[in-house]
Amino acid sequence: MTLYVDADQDLRHTSYVYTGLFHLAHQKRIALRVRYPSPGERQKSVRGSLLAQVEIRHSESGKAIPACFDLRDQSYIFYPSALEHCSIYFKRSYHELDVESLSEDVRSRVRPFGLTYPCSDLRSYPVLARAVARAAFRAVGRPKELLSWPYKLLDYGRLPGPADFEHSSAASKEPVIVFQPRLWEQSELVGECAATINEQRIEMVVELRRAFGERFCGGLVPTPLARERYPELVSSIHPRSYPQLARRSLIGVYTRGLHHSTAWKLGEYFAASMCVVAEPVRNELPAPLQADRHYLPFASAAGCVDACARILDDPERQQRMRVAAYEYFMQEVRPAARLLRCIEQVRQLAA
Repeated sequence: MTLYVDADQDLRHTSYVYTGLFHLAHQKRIALRVRYPSPGERQKSVRGSLLAQVEIRHSESGKAIPACFDLRDQSYIFYPSALEHCSIYFKRSYHELDVESLSEDVRSRVRPFGLTYPCSDLRSYPVLARAVARAAFRAVGRPKELLSWPYKLLDYGRLPGPADFEHSSAASKEPVIVFQPRLWEQSELVGECAATINEQRIEMVVELRRAFGERFCGGLVPTPLARERYPELVSSIHPRSYPQLARRSLIGVYTRGLHHSTAWKLGEYFAASMCVVAEPVRNELPAPLQADRHYLPFASAAGCVDACARILDDPERQQRMRVAAYEYFMQEVRPAARLLRCIEQVRQLAA
C-alpha cells in the first residue's frame, strides 16, 4: 500500500488517516510505502487541502487501486480530480442528497468514511517531519513561508495521542457533564449564520450550568469573541487536560459541527465511553448510530437538560450506553480499525 504524504495538507484533519495507517503497519496488518508527491503530480495537494490519498494493491491479483479520504466539513464540496481518478472516495461528511447531485458515473465511488478526531503519534511523526523538510527546502528565499513550516510540524506533534481519550466502559466515572462549544465570528463562516449557532450554544451552557451546578464542567472555548462578550461563560479547562476530563466524566453533550458536519467530539466521547446526549447526526455513517442506545437525542436546551437528568438518575442506563459507546468506538472509530475496514472495501474491488 502506498500513502502519499504531503505537508501542504491540513495536517490536523488528515492526522487521523496517518495515525491509523501507521498503526496498522506497526501491527504488520499492512505493508506501507510512503511517497512524497512533487509539484505537477496528480497526488500533490493544494495548500490547506483536507484530502489524503493512497494506492492499495491487492495481495493476489496485484492490481493497484487509488482511493482517497476527504475530511472536509462541507458535504456538498468534493475534490474533482480525486473524484475522477479514485476508485473509492471516502467522505467524512457524507450526505446522501449531496452525493446524489454528482454525475451518475462518479457518485457510486463515494462512500461514508465515518467519525474521526485529530490525533498523532511517534510512528507517523518522522514521515511528516520529512514532508515538512521537503516543503521548507522548496520555500528557501521566501522567509515568511519558510518560518511557517516548523510551527506546522509542532502543531501536529501536539495533537492528542490516538489512545489519549480511551477509557473502558468497565472503568469508573464521575457524575459530571461535559460541554465546551466554540463561538464563531461571521467572518469565519461561509454559508452559515454565526448568530444562530452562537445563540444556541450560549443558551445550552447557561441552562446546563443552572440545572447541574458543579456537576457541569465546561463552558465556551476561550476565544477572543467569547472572552469579550461572555466572560462569565468561558471555560477554564486547559486544552491539554481535556482528554483526561473526558475519561473521568460520565456525560458528553454533542452539537453538530459547522456545515452540519459530524464534529470530532463525538468520536472522542465514544472513545472515553461517555453517555452521549446529542443533536441527531445528519450525515451518514458506515454503521448508523441508534437513538436511545448510542445517544439520547435532544432538540432544545431544555431537552438537553432533561436527557442529562435521565442519565444521571438511571445507573442501568448509564452502563448500557457506556458499553454501546465503547463498542462502537472499538469497532468503527478507533483509527486503525476504521482504516482497516476502508482498506478491505478497496481490496474487494480488485478481487
